[in-house]
Amino acid sequence: VFSTRLGSPLSADNLRKRQLRQGCGDAGIKPIGWHTFRHTHSSLLHALGIPLKVAQAQLGHSRLSTTLEIYTHAATDDQRGAVAKLEGILDPNGPKFGVSEEPQNEKVLSVQ
Repeated sequence: VFSTRLGSPLSADNLRKRQLRQGCGDAGIKPIGWHTFRHTHSSLLHALGIPLKVAQAQLGHSRLSTTLEIYTHAATDDQRGAVAKLEGILDPNGPKFGVSEEPQNEKVLSVQ
């Protein structure tokens, strides 16, 4: 994908040192390596709800456990969202499972 001025391919190491490291510095983040993109790819697929088998195939892992336990990380926003959902149902006035507002502001437990 990337080539030198003479058209030959750049080495992954040179590209990492000359471009990726420079870009990280410009962005004010710590330097990352190519492997970081594999972790990011897996984690983003998971956050999007893509099936684990699809992520496993894209990453080329022979075991699901490698994809899930090593490469997939929970995003901070997803963790915050989970806490917010729990807070929404753990109310001092009782859980809010299936509770809907009627026009008269009476709470009615709906069966789903």
